[in-house]
Amino acid sequence: MNRDRRAALFGRLLVHTVYPVHVSGGERVPESGPVVVAVSDIGRVDALVAGAAGPRHTTFLLPVSAFDSRYGRLWRWAGHLALTDDAESALTAARQRLAAGGCVGADVPLAVDLARAAGAPIVPVRLAGRRPAGAPPLSRPRLGGDVFVLFGEPMAEPDEADARAVMAALVALTPQVEHTAATTQLLGVRDNG
Repeated sequence: MNRDRRAALFGRLLVHTVYPVHVSGGERVPESGPVVVAVSDIGRVDALVAGAAGPRHTTFLLPVSAFDSRYGRLWRWAGHLALTDDAESALTAARQRLAAGGCVGADVPLAVDLARAAGAPIVPVRLAGRRPAGAPPLSRPRLGGDVFVLFGEPMAEPDEADARAVMAALVALTPQVEHTAATTQLLGVRDNG
């Protein structure tokens, strides 16, 4: 079984058993060709959740601290890339994945650079409900806690997309995903679709 399939199966298992996920806008991710998924911050589980929630396997560029944790082997096994002090090997691997028509996820500044280099659209994605309020970004989400994933409209002009425009798109998604999370939690609705 190849790494993409392995990562997708594991991510879906995690998403449907440990963290119930509610997805909106997955159809906005282009079905083929290179694409970069931009998130404002990437926690340890965010990469697996966002990658499994989307319609395509996504290789995430993660801080090296994620690989130094007890989950490091898991992230490597899932095919994610560590951003070390010398990030060139991870960036080269991400560029190769994009050149082959793959999907790569990164924080905003890196997403913009990768999209420009590859001529790929950027799809902003926002997650909510994954960690208790005030928890650090690399903390583990509450087990069994609902996670809400919202994919925004693709930004198809990577030459026009700068970090401010991508952050503005992410900020615009925030009220919608937070409203969905609050309403779902208030009403006790479970729809993992």
